[in-house]
Amino acid sequence: MFLSIDHTPHTKVGHVCLIVFFVFLANLTVTGFNFVTNQYVLYRYSEDAGLPYVTSASQNYKNLSLSVRTYNDDIHDRVQAKTANFLGLLDLLSLGCSIVVVLYVGYLSDRYGRLLAIGVVLLGQGLSHAVTACVVLLHLPVLVLIVASLSRGVIGGGLIALITQVGVCFADMTQLPAIVADNMDGPCDNQVKVQPDRSKMERNRLILFGVFDAAIMFSNALSYSLMGPIVERLGFIASVLGLLSLYCIPVILIWFMPETRHLSLSASDSVPVNTYSSMQARADSSLDLLNSPDCPAVMQPTSRSTSYGLVATWAIVKSQHPATLLIMIIVFLYCIFVLSDTQFTFLYLMSSPFCWTPEGVGLYNGLCHFILAIVSVTLTLITAWSMRAKSTPTELTASIPGSRSASGSRLALLDAEDVVAEIVVSSASVSAADSRNIPLRQQTHLHVIRSRLRMLIYLSCGLFMITMSKIIMGFAFKLSNPLCNAAVFVALIFNFVRAAVVPTLKSFLSSLHSVNNQGRLFSLFGIAEYFGFMVGTPGLAAIYAATVGLFPGAVYLLSAGLGAITVALALLLLHSAIRELSVLHAKDRIE
Repeated sequence: MFLSIDHTPHTKVGHVCLIVFFVFLANLTVTGFNFVTNQYVLYRYSEDAGLPYVTSASQNYKNLSLSVRTYNDDIHDRVQAKTANFLGLLDLLSLGCSIVVVLYVGYLSDRYGRLLAIGVVLLGQGLSHAVTACVVLLHLPVLVLIVASLSRGVIGGGLIALITQVGVCFADMTQLPAIVADNMDGPCDNQVKVQPDRSKMERNRLILFGVFDAAIMFSNALSYSLMGPIVERLGFIASVLGLLSLYCIPVILIWFMPETRHLSLSASDSVPVNTYSSMQARADSSLDLLNSPDCPAVMQPTSRSTSYGLVATWAIVKSQHPATLLIMIIVFLYCIFVLSDTQFTFLYLMSSPFCWTPEGVGLYNGLCHFILAIVSVTLTLITAWSMRAKSTPTELTASIPGSRSASGSRLALLDAEDVVAEIVVSSASVSAADSRNIPLRQQTHLHVIRSRLRMLIYLSCGLFMITMSKIIMGFAFKLSNPLCNAAVFVALIFNFVRAAVVPTLKSFLSSLHSVNNQGRLFSLFGIAEYFGFMVGTPGLAAIYAATVGLFPGAVYLLSAGLGAITVALALLLLHSAIRELSVLHAKDRIE
Protein backbone atom coordinates (compact mmCIF):
# COMPACT_ATOMS: atom_id res chain seq x y z
CA MET A 1 0.00 0.00 0.00
CA PHE A 2 2.83 2.35 0.80
CA LEU A 3 4.85 1.52 -2.32
CA SER A 4 4.54 3.52 -5.50
CA ILE A 5 4.05 1.67 -8.75
CA ASP A 6 6.43 2.18 -11.65
CA HIS A 7 7.56 -0.04 -14.46
CA THR A 8 11.33 -0.31 -14.08
CA PRO A 9 12.65 -3.90 -14.14
CA HIS A 10 14.29 -3.56 -10.71
CA THR A 11 11.05 -2.34 -9.15
CA LYS A 12 9.10 -5.21 -10.67
CA VAL A 13 11.61 -7.71 -9.28
CA GLY A 14 11.27 -6.08 -5.87
CA HIS A 15 7.49 -6.31 -6.05
CA VAL A 16 7.66 -9.99 -6.97
CA CYS A 17 10.08 -10.76 -4.12
CA LEU A 18 7.91 -8.92 -1.59
CA ILE A 19 4.75 -10.72 -2.68
CA VAL A 20 6.51 -14.09 -2.65
CA PHE A 21 7.90 -13.45 0.85
CA PHE A 22 4.45 -12.41 2.05
CA VAL A 23 2.70 -15.52 0.76
CA PHE A 24 5.56 -17.68 2.07
CA LEU A 25 5.03 -16.52 5.66
CA ALA A 26 1.24 -16.46 5.46
CA ASN A 27 1.08 -19.98 4.07
CA LEU A 28 3.64 -21.19 6.62
CA THR A 29 1.44 -20.15 9.53
CA VAL A 30 -1.78 -21.44 7.97
CA THR A 31 -0.20 -24.81 7.19
CA GLY A 32 1.27 -24.95 10.68
CA PHE A 33 -2.11 -24.35 12.29
CA ASN A 34 -3.68 -27.03 10.10
CA PHE A 35 -1.02 -29.54 11.18
CA VAL A 36 -1.47 -28.65 14.84
CA THR A 37 -5.26 -28.90 14.54
CA ASN A 38 -5.10 -32.36 12.98
CA GLN A 39 -2.71 -33.68 15.61
CA TYR A 40 -4.60 -32.02 18.46
CA VAL A 41 -7.92 -33.59 17.46
CA LEU A 42 -6.27 -37.01 17.28
CA TYR A 43 -4.65 -36.37 20.67
CA ARG A 44 -7.94 -35.40 22.34
CA TYR A 45 -9.90 -38.34 20.88
CA SER A 46 -7.12 -40.77 21.80
CA GLU A 47 -7.11 -39.35 25.32
CA ASP A 48 -10.87 -39.75 25.60
CA ALA A 49 -10.62 -43.37 24.41
CA GLY A 50 -7.87 -44.19 26.88
CA LEU A 51 -5.21 -44.69 24.21
CA PRO A 52 -1.78 -43.07 24.50
CA TYR A 53 -0.98 -40.32 22.02
CA VAL A 54 2.08 -41.44 20.07
CA THR A 55 4.99 -39.11 20.79
CA SER A 56 7.90 -41.45 20.13
CA ALA A 57 8.54 -44.77 18.41
CA SER A 58 8.99 -46.55 21.73
CA GLN A 59 5.45 -45.65 22.77
CA ASN A 60 3.83 -46.90 19.61
CA TYR A 61 1.42 -49.70 20.14
CA LYS A 62 3.23 -51.85 17.58
CA ASN A 63 5.58 -52.73 20.46
CA LEU A 64 2.77 -54.10 22.61
CA SER A 65 2.02 -57.80 22.96
CA LEU A 66 -0.18 -59.48 20.38
CA SER A 67 -3.15 -59.84 22.75
CA VAL A 68 -3.05 -56.22 23.86
CA ARG A 69 -2.54 -55.04 20.29
CA THR A 70 -5.57 -57.05 19.12
CA TYR A 71 -7.69 -55.54 21.90
CA ASN A 72 -6.62 -52.03 20.96
CA ASP A 73 -7.15 -52.49 17.24
CA ASP A 74 -10.88 -51.86 17.35
CA ILE A 75 -10.51 -48.84 19.62
CA HIS A 76 -7.70 -47.48 17.48
CA ASP A 77 -9.80 -47.85 14.31
CA ARG A 78 -12.73 -46.06 15.97
CA VAL A 79 -10.47 -43.19 17.06
CA GLN A 80 -9.09 -42.86 13.55
CA ALA A 81 -12.56 -42.94 12.02
CA LYS A 82 -13.85 -40.34 14.49
CA THR A 83 -10.86 -38.08 13.85
CA ALA A 84 -11.19 -38.34 10.08
CA ASN A 85 -14.92 -37.59 10.17
CA PHE A 86 -14.53 -34.57 12.45
CA LEU A 87 -11.68 -33.08 10.42
CA GLY A 88 -13.71 -33.61 7.28
CA LEU A 89 -16.65 -31.83 8.92
CA LEU A 90 -14.44 -28.85 9.79
CA ASP A 91 -13.31 -28.48 6.20
CA LEU A 92 -16.82 -28.98 4.87
CA LEU A 93 -18.17 -26.14 7.01
CA SER A 94 -15.29 -23.85 6.11
CA LEU A 95 -15.43 -24.51 2.39
CA GLY A 96 -19.22 -24.52 2.28
CA CYS A 97 -19.38 -21.04 3.77
CA SER A 98 -16.58 -19.68 1.62
CA ILE A 99 -17.87 -20.93 -1.73
CA VAL A 100 -19.88 -17.72 -2.16
CA VAL A 101 -17.44 -15.54 -0.24
CA VAL A 102 -14.73 -16.20 -2.81
CA LEU A 103 -16.92 -14.55 -5.47
CA TYR A 104 -17.29 -11.46 -3.33
CA VAL A 105 -13.55 -11.42 -2.69
CA GLY A 106 -13.02 -11.54 -6.45
CA TYR A 107 -15.42 -8.61 -6.82
CA LEU A 108 -13.50 -6.63 -4.20
CA SER A 109 -10.27 -7.50 -5.97
CA ASP A 110 -11.43 -6.21 -9.35
CA ARG A 111 -13.31 -3.21 -8.01
CA TYR A 112 -11.19 -1.93 -5.12
CA GLY A 113 -7.83 -3.63 -5.57
CA ARG A 114 -5.99 -6.82 -4.75
CA LEU A 115 -4.67 -5.66 -1.37
CA LEU A 116 -8.12 -5.04 0.07
CA ALA A 117 -9.19 -8.55 -0.90
CA ILE A 118 -6.03 -10.05 0.60
CA GLY A 119 -6.57 -8.03 3.78
CA VAL A 120 -10.07 -9.45 4.20
CA VAL A 121 -8.71 -12.97 3.83
CA LEU A 122 -6.01 -12.29 6.43
CA LEU A 123 -8.65 -11.03 8.85
CA GLY A 124 -10.64 -14.26 8.60
CA GLN A 125 -7.54 -16.39 8.98
CA GLY A 126 -6.44 -14.39 12.01
CA LEU A 127 -9.75 -14.96 13.77
CA SER A 128 -9.55 -18.67 13.00
CA HIS A 129 -6.03 -18.89 14.42
CA ALA A 130 -7.11 -17.06 17.57
CA VAL A 131 -9.97 -19.49 18.21
CA THR A 132 -7.70 -22.50 17.63
CA ALA A 133 -5.16 -21.09 20.07
CA CYS A 134 -7.88 -20.64 22.69
CA VAL A 135 -8.98 -24.27 22.31
CA VAL A 136 -5.41 -25.47 22.86
CA LEU A 137 -4.44 -23.06 25.63
CA LEU A 138 -7.69 -23.35 27.61
CA HIS A 139 -8.31 -27.04 26.85
CA LEU A 140 -11.75 -26.24 25.44
CA PRO A 141 -13.89 -28.93 23.79
CA VAL A 142 -12.75 -29.76 20.26
CA LEU A 143 -16.21 -28.83 18.98
CA VAL A 144 -15.19 -25.18 19.47
CA LEU A 145 -12.91 -25.66 16.47
CA ILE A 146 -16.07 -25.43 14.38
CA VAL A 147 -16.11 -21.71 15.20
CA ALA A 148 -12.57 -21.42 13.84
CA SER A 149 -13.60 -23.11 10.59
CA LEU A 150 -16.66 -20.90 10.18
CA SER A 151 -14.72 -17.71 10.85
CA ARG A 152 -12.16 -18.29 8.10
CA GLY A 153 -14.89 -19.49 5.74
CA VAL A 154 -17.31 -16.60 6.24
CA ILE A 155 -14.64 -13.89 6.41
CA GLY A 156 -12.34 -14.00 3.43
CA GLY A 157 -12.64 -17.57 2.24
CA GLY A 158 -9.53 -19.14 3.75
CA LEU A 159 -6.19 -20.19 2.34
CA ILE A 160 -7.45 -20.90 -1.17
CA ALA A 161 -8.78 -17.35 -1.47
CA LEU A 162 -5.42 -16.00 -0.30
CA ILE A 163 -3.46 -18.05 -2.84
CA THR A 164 -5.96 -17.14 -5.55
CA GLN A 165 -5.62 -13.40 -4.97
CA VAL A 166 -1.84 -13.58 -4.89
CA GLY A 167 -2.06 -15.47 -8.16
CA VAL A 168 -4.11 -12.59 -9.57
CA CYS A 169 -1.28 -10.23 -8.61
CA PHE A 170 1.16 -12.27 -10.69
CA ALA A 171 -1.32 -12.42 -13.55
CA ASP A 172 -1.53 -8.61 -13.43
CA MET A 173 2.21 -8.35 -13.89
CA THR A 174 2.25 -10.56 -16.98
CA GLN A 175 -1.05 -9.75 -18.64
CA LEU A 176 -1.63 -8.09 -21.96
CA PRO A 177 -3.32 -4.70 -21.48
CA ALA A 178 -6.64 -4.02 -23.11
CA ILE A 179 -6.11 -2.49 -26.55
CA VAL A 180 -8.10 0.68 -26.98
CA ALA A 181 -8.52 2.46 -30.28
CA ASP A 182 -6.69 5.77 -30.36
CA ASN A 183 -7.67 8.84 -32.31
CA MET A 184 -4.78 9.31 -34.67
CA ASP A 185 -3.91 12.25 -36.88
CA GLY A 186 -2.11 11.85 -40.17
CA PRO A 187 -1.57 8.87 -42.45
CA CYS A 188 -1.78 5.38 -40.96
CA ASP A 189 1.62 4.41 -42.29
CA ASN A 190 3.32 7.06 -40.19
CA GLN A 191 1.80 5.84 -36.94
CA VAL A 192 3.60 3.31 -34.79
CA LYS A 193 1.94 1.72 -31.77
CA VAL A 194 3.49 -0.37 -29.02
CA GLN A 195 2.08 -3.87 -28.83
CA PRO A 196 3.14 -6.41 -26.19
CA ASP A 197 5.12 -9.47 -27.19
CA ARG A 198 2.60 -12.11 -26.25
CA SER A 199 4.97 -15.06 -26.41
CA LYS A 200 7.26 -13.41 -23.86
CA MET A 201 4.26 -12.73 -21.64
CA GLU A 202 3.32 -16.41 -21.82
CA ARG A 203 6.79 -17.41 -20.62
CA ASN A 204 6.96 -14.77 -17.90
CA ARG A 205 3.56 -15.77 -16.58
CA LEU A 206 4.53 -19.43 -16.43
CA ILE A 207 7.79 -18.60 -14.65
CA LEU A 208 6.04 -16.41 -12.08
CA PHE A 209 3.39 -19.02 -11.35
CA GLY A 210 6.13 -21.62 -11.03
CA VAL A 211 8.03 -19.46 -8.55
CA PHE A 212 4.78 -18.76 -6.71
CA ASP A 213 3.93 -22.46 -6.45
CA ALA A 214 7.49 -23.28 -5.39
CA ALA A 215 7.32 -20.65 -2.64
CA ILE A 216 4.16 -22.26 -1.30
CA MET A 217 5.81 -25.68 -1.35
CA PHE A 218 8.94 -24.40 0.37
CA SER A 219 6.66 -22.83 2.96
CA ASN A 220 4.82 -26.12 3.46
CA ALA A 221 8.11 -27.97 3.74
CA LEU A 222 9.43 -25.63 6.43
CA SER A 223 6.14 -25.64 8.29
CA TYR A 224 5.81 -29.42 8.43
CA SER A 225 9.49 -29.92 9.24
CA LEU A 226 9.22 -27.52 12.18
CA MET A 227 5.78 -28.36 13.52
CA GLY A 228 6.26 -32.14 13.63
CA PRO A 229 9.23 -32.04 16.04
CA ILE A 230 7.79 -29.07 17.97
CA VAL A 231 4.47 -30.82 18.61
CA GLU A 232 6.19 -34.03 19.68
CA ARG A 233 8.95 -32.47 21.78
CA LEU A 234 7.50 -29.18 23.09
CA GLY A 235 3.76 -29.77 22.96
CA PHE A 236 0.77 -27.99 21.48
CA ILE A 237 0.94 -24.82 23.59
CA ALA A 238 4.40 -23.87 22.36
CA SER A 239 3.27 -24.62 18.81
CA VAL A 240 0.28 -22.29 18.74
CA LEU A 241 2.10 -19.47 20.54
CA GLY A 242 4.93 -19.58 18.02
CA LEU A 243 2.53 -19.63 15.08
CA LEU A 244 0.53 -16.69 16.42
CA SER A 245 3.71 -14.64 16.72
CA LEU A 246 4.77 -15.57 13.20
CA TYR A 247 1.38 -14.61 11.76
CA CYS A 248 1.95 -10.99 12.76
CA ILE A 249 4.68 -10.63 10.11
CA PRO A 250 2.44 -11.02 6.99
CA VAL A 251 -0.14 -8.77 8.64
CA ILE A 252 2.55 -6.06 8.77
CA LEU A 253 3.94 -6.84 5.30
CA ILE A 254 0.64 -6.25 3.55
CA TRP A 255 0.97 -2.51 4.26
CA PHE A 256 4.12 -2.42 2.16
CA MET A 257 2.92 -4.53 -0.76
CA PRO A 258 2.22 -2.91 -4.15
CA GLU A 259 -1.24 -2.68 -5.66
CA THR A 260 -0.96 -4.58 -8.95
CA ARG A 261 -4.44 -4.02 -10.32
CA HIS A 262 -3.28 -1.02 -12.39
CA LEU A 263 0.10 -2.44 -13.38
CA SER A 264 0.66 -2.22 -17.11
CA LEU A 265 3.21 -3.77 -19.37
CA SER A 266 6.67 -2.24 -19.38
CA ALA A 267 8.29 -1.03 -22.53
CA SER A 268 10.87 -3.79 -22.41
CA ASP A 269 8.11 -6.36 -22.93
CA SER A 270 6.58 -4.62 -25.93
CA VAL A 271 7.26 -4.38 -29.62
CA PRO A 272 6.40 -1.45 -31.93
CA VAL A 273 4.20 -2.39 -34.85
CA ASN A 274 2.19 -0.53 -37.41
CA THR A 275 -0.88 1.09 -35.88
CA TYR A 276 -3.19 -0.43 -38.40
CA SER A 277 -1.78 -3.86 -37.61
CA SER A 278 -2.46 -3.27 -33.90
CA MET A 279 -6.04 -2.30 -34.60
CA GLN A 280 -6.43 -5.27 -36.90
CA ALA A 281 -4.97 -7.56 -34.23
CA ARG A 282 -7.50 -6.21 -31.78
CA ALA A 283 -10.32 -6.86 -34.21
CA ASP A 284 -9.06 -10.38 -34.85
CA SER A 285 -8.13 -11.24 -31.26
CA SER A 286 -10.92 -13.80 -31.18
CA LEU A 287 -8.73 -16.06 -33.32
CA ASP A 288 -6.47 -16.81 -30.37
CA LEU A 289 -6.31 -20.47 -29.45
CA LEU A 290 -9.20 -21.78 -27.35
CA ASN A 291 -10.88 -18.35 -27.16
CA SER A 292 -14.49 -18.02 -28.11
CA PRO A 293 -14.99 -15.87 -31.22
CA ASP A 294 -18.66 -15.38 -30.51
CA CYS A 295 -18.49 -14.44 -26.86
CA PRO A 296 -17.41 -10.79 -26.70
CA ALA A 297 -18.77 -10.46 -23.18
CA VAL A 298 -15.97 -12.72 -22.08
CA MET A 299 -13.10 -11.75 -24.33
CA GLN A 300 -13.63 -8.03 -24.85
CA PRO A 301 -13.41 -5.23 -22.27
CA THR A 302 -16.76 -4.55 -20.64
CA SER A 303 -18.11 -1.72 -18.58
CA ARG A 304 -17.49 -1.97 -14.86
CA SER A 305 -21.17 -1.55 -14.13
CA THR A 306 -22.02 -4.86 -15.83
CA SER A 307 -18.85 -6.95 -15.68
CA TYR A 308 -18.69 -7.81 -11.99
CA GLY A 309 -20.34 -10.49 -9.96
CA LEU A 310 -22.06 -13.73 -10.82
CA VAL A 311 -23.25 -12.68 -14.28
CA ALA A 312 -19.76 -11.93 -15.59
CA THR A 313 -18.33 -15.02 -13.92
CA TRP A 314 -21.03 -17.18 -15.47
CA ALA A 315 -20.27 -15.60 -18.85
CA ILE A 316 -16.74 -17.00 -18.61
CA VAL A 317 -18.14 -20.46 -17.89
CA LYS A 318 -20.49 -20.23 -20.88
CA SER A 319 -17.64 -19.45 -23.28
CA GLN A 320 -18.43 -21.47 -26.38
CA HIS A 321 -15.07 -23.19 -26.56
CA PRO A 322 -14.98 -26.00 -23.99
CA ALA A 323 -11.35 -25.42 -22.94
CA THR A 324 -12.22 -23.16 -19.99
CA LEU A 325 -14.83 -25.60 -18.70
CA LEU A 326 -12.53 -28.59 -19.19
CA ILE A 327 -9.75 -26.87 -17.25
CA MET A 328 -12.17 -26.16 -14.41
CA ILE A 329 -13.24 -29.82 -14.33
CA ILE A 330 -9.58 -30.90 -14.22
CA VAL A 331 -8.94 -28.47 -11.36
CA PHE A 332 -12.01 -29.80 -9.54
CA LEU A 333 -10.93 -33.44 -9.87
CA TYR A 334 -7.28 -32.60 -9.16
CA CYS A 335 -8.21 -31.02 -5.84
CA ILE A 336 -10.19 -34.13 -4.94
CA PHE A 337 -7.71 -36.87 -5.72
CA VAL A 338 -4.41 -35.03 -5.09
CA LEU A 339 -4.91 -32.24 -2.56
CA SER A 340 -7.72 -33.56 -0.34
CA ASP A 341 -5.80 -36.30 1.45
CA THR A 342 -4.32 -34.26 4.31
CA GLN A 343 -7.08 -35.25 6.73
CA PHE A 344 -6.43 -38.99 6.49
CA THR A 345 -2.91 -39.54 5.12
CA PHE A 346 -1.34 -38.73 8.49
CA LEU A 347 -3.79 -41.19 10.10
CA TYR A 348 -2.90 -43.80 7.49
CA LEU A 349 0.82 -43.41 8.19
CA MET A 350 0.39 -43.38 11.98
CA SER A 351 -1.51 -46.68 11.93
CA SER A 352 -0.27 -50.23 11.49
CA PRO A 353 1.90 -51.38 9.72
CA PHE A 354 3.56 -47.97 9.19
CA CYS A 355 3.35 -46.78 12.83
CA TRP A 356 4.83 -43.32 12.23
CA THR A 357 5.09 -40.65 14.94
CA PRO A 358 4.03 -36.98 14.58
CA GLU A 359 7.66 -36.04 14.09
CA GLY A 360 8.03 -38.65 11.37
CA VAL A 361 4.87 -37.46 9.62
CA GLY A 362 6.03 -33.85 9.80
CA LEU A 363 9.50 -34.62 8.46
CA TYR A 364 8.05 -36.78 5.69
CA ASN A 365 5.68 -34.03 4.60
CA GLY A 366 8.49 -31.50 4.85
CA LEU A 367 10.76 -33.61 2.66
CA CYS A 368 7.95 -34.17 0.19
CA HIS A 369 7.17 -30.48 -0.25
CA PHE A 370 10.83 -29.46 -0.30
CA ILE A 371 11.60 -31.79 -3.19
CA LEU A 372 8.36 -30.75 -4.90
CA ALA A 373 9.49 -27.14 -4.67
CA ILE A 374 12.86 -27.94 -6.25
CA VAL A 375 11.20 -29.94 -9.00
CA SER A 376 8.61 -27.20 -9.51
CA VAL A 377 11.26 -24.57 -10.16
CA THR A 378 13.28 -26.89 -12.40
CA LEU A 379 10.35 -28.07 -14.50
CA THR A 380 8.91 -24.59 -14.81
CA LEU A 381 12.19 -23.16 -16.06
CA ILE A 382 12.64 -26.05 -18.49
CA THR A 383 9.10 -25.59 -19.79
CA ALA A 384 9.56 -21.84 -20.12
CA TRP A 385 12.87 -22.36 -21.95
CA SER A 386 11.22 -24.80 -24.34
CA MET A 387 8.55 -22.19 -25.10
CA ARG A 388 11.15 -19.97 -26.75
CA ALA A 389 10.64 -19.83 -30.47
CA LYS A 390 13.51 -21.20 -32.49
CA SER A 391 12.73 -19.67 -35.87
CA THR A 392 15.00 -17.13 -37.48
CA PRO A 393 14.00 -13.49 -37.96
CA THR A 394 11.14 -13.28 -40.42
CA GLU A 395 9.88 -10.34 -42.38
CA LEU A 396 6.29 -9.70 -41.43
CA THR A 397 4.01 -7.79 -43.75
CA ALA A 398 0.63 -6.18 -43.40
CA SER A 399 -1.81 -4.88 -45.95
CA ILE A 400 -2.34 -1.21 -45.17
CA PRO A 401 -5.33 0.40 -46.90
CA GLY A 402 -4.60 3.71 -48.49
CA SER A 403 -0.85 3.32 -48.23
CA ARG A 404 -0.02 0.54 -50.71
CA SER A 405 1.06 3.08 -53.32
CA ALA A 406 3.30 4.90 -50.91
CA SER A 407 6.99 4.27 -51.43
CA GLY A 408 7.85 4.41 -47.74
CA SER A 409 5.55 1.92 -46.03
CA ARG A 410 6.86 1.14 -42.54
CA LEU A 411 7.04 -2.56 -41.67
CA ALA A 412 8.47 -4.48 -38.73
CA LEU A 413 11.09 -7.19 -38.70
CA LEU A 414 10.21 -9.48 -35.79
CA ASP A 415 12.44 -12.30 -34.60
CA ALA A 416 11.52 -15.20 -32.36
CA GLU A 417 11.70 -13.09 -29.22
CA ASP A 418 10.97 -9.37 -29.08
CA VAL A 419 13.73 -7.78 -31.17
CA VAL A 420 12.21 -5.41 -33.71
CA ALA A 421 13.80 -3.37 -36.44
CA GLU A 422 11.93 -1.10 -38.79
CA ILE A 423 12.71 -1.20 -42.48
CA VAL A 424 11.53 0.74 -45.50
CA VAL A 425 10.41 -1.12 -48.61
CA SER A 426 8.85 -0.17 -51.87
CA SER A 427 5.27 -0.85 -52.82
CA ALA A 428 6.45 -3.54 -55.23
CA SER A 429 8.15 -5.50 -52.46
CA VAL A 430 5.01 -5.22 -50.34
CA SER A 431 2.93 -6.81 -53.07
CA ALA A 432 5.48 -9.61 -53.53
CA ALA A 433 5.77 -10.32 -49.81
CA ASP A 434 2.00 -10.52 -49.28
CA SER A 435 1.87 -13.76 -51.23
CA ARG A 436 4.69 -15.65 -49.52
CA ASN A 437 5.10 -14.38 -45.93
CA ILE A 438 3.11 -15.19 -42.80
CA PRO A 439 1.21 -12.24 -41.28
CA LEU A 440 2.35 -11.03 -37.88
CA ARG A 441 -0.88 -12.02 -36.15
CA GLN A 442 -0.86 -15.52 -37.64
CA GLN A 443 2.76 -16.21 -36.67
CA THR A 444 2.14 -15.02 -33.11
CA HIS A 445 -0.95 -17.21 -32.96
CA LEU A 446 1.07 -20.20 -34.18
CA HIS A 447 3.74 -19.68 -31.52
CA VAL A 448 1.13 -19.41 -28.75
CA ILE A 449 -0.42 -22.70 -29.85
CA ARG A 450 2.93 -24.46 -29.73
CA SER A 451 3.62 -23.06 -26.27
CA ARG A 452 0.29 -24.28 -24.94
CA LEU A 453 0.81 -27.63 -26.63
CA ARG A 454 3.95 -28.19 -24.57
CA MET A 455 2.10 -27.29 -21.39
CA LEU A 456 -0.68 -29.77 -22.18
CA ILE A 457 1.84 -32.54 -22.85
CA TYR A 458 3.40 -32.03 -19.44
CA LEU A 459 -0.03 -31.83 -17.82
CA SER A 460 -1.08 -35.20 -19.26
CA CYS A 461 2.15 -36.92 -18.21
CA GLY A 462 2.04 -35.38 -14.75
CA LEU A 463 -1.53 -36.49 -14.06
CA PHE A 464 -0.68 -40.03 -15.20
CA MET A 465 2.29 -40.25 -12.82
CA ILE A 466 0.20 -38.94 -9.92
CA THR A 467 -2.42 -41.60 -10.63
CA MET A 468 0.27 -44.28 -10.43
CA SER A 469 1.43 -42.93 -7.06
CA LYS A 470 -2.10 -43.27 -5.67
CA ILE A 471 -2.24 -46.90 -6.75
CA ILE A 472 1.03 -47.62 -4.95
CA MET A 473 -0.21 -45.92 -1.77
CA GLY A 474 -3.44 -47.91 -1.93
CA PHE A 475 -1.64 -51.24 -1.69
CA ALA A 476 1.28 -50.18 0.54
CA PHE A 477 -0.46 -51.26 3.76
CA LYS A 478 -0.51 -54.84 2.47
CA LEU A 479 3.27 -55.01 2.82
CA SER A 480 5.12 -55.67 6.05
CA ASN A 481 7.40 -53.15 7.70
CA PRO A 482 9.82 -51.85 6.35
CA LEU A 483 8.62 -52.72 2.82
CA CYS A 484 5.46 -50.68 3.38
CA ASN A 485 7.55 -47.61 4.23
CA ALA A 486 9.64 -48.16 1.10
CA ALA A 487 6.44 -48.25 -0.97
CA VAL A 488 5.42 -44.89 0.50
CA PHE A 489 8.66 -43.32 -0.68
CA VAL A 490 8.32 -44.93 -4.11
CA ALA A 491 4.89 -43.32 -4.39
CA LEU A 492 6.50 -40.06 -3.33
CA ILE A 493 8.92 -40.31 -6.27
CA PHE A 494 6.03 -40.77 -8.70
CA ASN A 495 4.29 -37.82 -7.09
CA PHE A 496 7.14 -35.37 -7.75
CA VAL A 497 5.80 -34.50 -11.19
CA ARG A 498 2.77 -32.84 -9.65
CA ALA A 499 4.99 -29.89 -8.74
CA ALA A 500 4.32 -27.90 -11.90
CA VAL A 501 0.75 -29.04 -12.58
CA VAL A 502 -0.94 -26.17 -10.76
CA PRO A 503 1.21 -23.34 -12.21
CA THR A 504 0.77 -24.87 -15.67
CA LEU A 505 -3.00 -24.94 -15.24
CA LYS A 506 -3.09 -21.36 -13.98
CA SER A 507 -0.81 -20.07 -16.72
CA PHE A 508 -2.76 -21.89 -19.42
CA LEU A 509 -6.09 -20.63 -18.11
CA SER A 510 -4.90 -17.06 -17.61
CA SER A 511 -3.64 -16.85 -21.19
CA LEU A 512 -7.09 -17.65 -22.56
CA HIS A 513 -8.78 -14.50 -21.29
CA SER A 514 -8.30 -10.76 -21.38
CA VAL A 515 -6.85 -8.59 -18.62
CA ASN A 516 -10.33 -7.36 -17.66
CA ASN A 517 -11.43 -10.84 -16.63
CA GLN A 518 -8.42 -11.93 -14.56
CA GLY A 519 -9.93 -11.24 -11.13
CA ARG A 520 -13.14 -13.11 -11.89
CA LEU A 521 -11.23 -15.80 -13.79
CA PHE A 522 -9.05 -16.62 -10.79
CA SER A 523 -12.10 -16.45 -8.56
CA LEU A 524 -13.64 -19.04 -10.86
CA PHE A 525 -10.45 -21.07 -10.53
CA GLY A 526 -10.77 -20.73 -6.76
CA ILE A 527 -14.40 -21.85 -6.91
CA ALA A 528 -13.38 -25.00 -8.78
CA GLU A 529 -10.77 -25.61 -6.08
CA TYR A 530 -13.33 -24.95 -3.35
CA PHE A 531 -15.81 -27.41 -4.83
CA GLY A 532 -13.03 -29.96 -5.19
CA PHE A 533 -11.96 -29.55 -1.59
CA MET A 534 -15.55 -29.38 -0.36
CA VAL A 535 -16.33 -32.70 -2.02
CA GLY A 536 -12.95 -34.36 -1.61
CA THR A 537 -11.90 -33.47 1.92
CA PRO A 538 -14.99 -34.67 3.83
CA GLY A 539 -15.86 -37.28 1.21
CA LEU A 540 -12.50 -39.03 1.13
CA ALA A 541 -12.18 -38.71 4.90
CA ALA A 542 -15.57 -40.38 5.31
CA ILE A 543 -14.52 -43.15 2.92
CA TYR A 544 -11.33 -43.69 4.91
CA ALA A 545 -13.32 -43.76 8.15
CA ALA A 546 -15.69 -46.35 6.70
CA THR A 547 -12.96 -48.59 5.28
CA VAL A 548 -10.16 -48.19 7.85
CA GLY A 549 -11.08 -51.47 9.52
CA LEU A 550 -11.48 -53.39 6.26
CA PHE A 551 -9.21 -51.99 3.55
CA PRO A 552 -7.46 -48.74 4.60
CA GLY A 553 -6.02 -48.18 1.13
CA ALA A 554 -9.40 -48.17 -0.61
CA VAL A 555 -9.57 -44.37 -0.57
CA TYR A 556 -6.32 -44.15 -2.54
CA LEU A 557 -7.60 -46.56 -5.19
CA LEU A 558 -10.71 -44.42 -5.56
CA SER A 559 -8.46 -41.39 -5.99
CA ALA A 560 -6.57 -43.25 -8.71
CA GLY A 561 -9.85 -43.75 -10.57
CA LEU A 562 -10.52 -40.01 -10.47
CA GLY A 563 -6.97 -39.44 -11.67
CA ALA A 564 -7.64 -41.58 -14.73
CA ILE A 565 -10.56 -39.30 -15.60
CA THR A 566 -8.38 -36.20 -15.41
CA VAL A 567 -5.80 -37.85 -17.68
CA ALA A 568 -8.54 -38.47 -20.25
CA LEU A 569 -9.66 -34.82 -20.08
CA ALA A 570 -6.09 -33.58 -20.44
CA LEU A 571 -5.62 -35.79 -23.49
CA LEU A 572 -8.81 -34.32 -24.95
CA LEU A 573 -7.39 -30.82 -24.60
CA LEU A 574 -4.11 -32.01 -26.09
CA HIS A 575 -5.94 -33.47 -29.08
CA SER A 576 -7.77 -30.18 -29.59
CA ALA A 577 -4.51 -28.23 -29.55
CA ILE A 578 -2.85 -30.63 -32.00
CA ARG A 579 -5.79 -30.33 -34.36
CA GLU A 580 -5.66 -26.54 -34.14
CA LEU A 581 -1.95 -26.62 -34.91
CA SER A 582 -2.56 -28.87 -37.92
CA VAL A 583 -5.15 -26.45 -39.27
CA LEU A 584 -2.73 -23.55 -39.02
CA HIS A 585 0.03 -25.50 -40.76
CA ALA A 586 -2.41 -26.36 -43.54
CA LYS A 587 -3.26 -22.67 -43.95
CA ASP A 588 0.44 -21.83 -44.12
CA ARG A 589 0.96 -24.33 -46.93
CA ILE A 590 -2.01 -22.93 -48.85
CA GLU A 591 -0.73 -19.38 -48.48
